[in-house]
Amino acid sequence: MSLWWALPFAGLLLSIATGPLLFHHVWEHHYGKIAAAWAALVVVPLAVAFGVPMAGEAVLHTLLTEYMSFIILLFALYTISGGILLAGNIHGTPLVNAGLLLVGAILASVIGTTGASMILIRPVLRANDNRPFNAHVVIFFIFLVSN
Repeated sequence: MSLWWALPFAGLLLSIATGPLLFHHVWEHHYGKIAAAWAALVVVPLAVAFGVPMAGEAVLHTLLTEYMSFIILLFALYTISGGILLAGNIHGTPLVNAGLLLVGAILASVIGTTGASMILIRPVLRANDNRPFNAHVVIFFIFLVSN
């Protein structure tokens, strides 16, 4: 398969990234249809090129082995991390934020990015709740811990 098969996925990612910003009201009401259109841009040519049974098998395989296992993992991590409370009186200073990001990056290499993100996102948000400009902290958190 060529690289062209990845273009709908890139389009989906671009739609998710830019849709809420560029066409907010359309995205708000029709994001499911937009995602389905991007999926159809893969499934329909796949069915034409390789046959409907092969396309159906590929979609079923993706749903059962990739998607469902990821959803089960997220459910388990959310359940487990919901019972973990990292308490303390931390304030979102640049030094504290750098320390939390460092701990998150180390945890991500030990327990995985999803687990580290689920455990540390609440303390990071709580530490920075009094800061007027804190979006950059979440962006760095996504880059360093979640990615």
